[in-house]
Amino acid sequence: MFSDEILKAILEKCKTNKEYLKCYDELMKWSQKAYNSGMTSEELSSIVFMGFMISSDPEMNNMVKNLMNISKIGLDIIQK
Repeated sequence: MFSDEILKAILEKCKTNKEYLKCYDELMKWSQKAYNSGMTSEELSSIVFMGFMISSDPEMNNMVKNLMNISKIGLDIIQK
């Protein structure tokens, strides 16, 4: 499950890239909270991968942000 080579590369990036280190720290904290909340590793990896992919596509990123804003103000965009 864990690759020594990948972990070494991660730690090297943490030493040289402050933003990378912040992300690493936050992911470690939130993944532990996810476990404590009852989330499975499959659920966690799906959520993280989804967020990663959304961020890689500016158009999709804007669409998701708009949907989240609509949700926050209580509008229902699904017709019933």
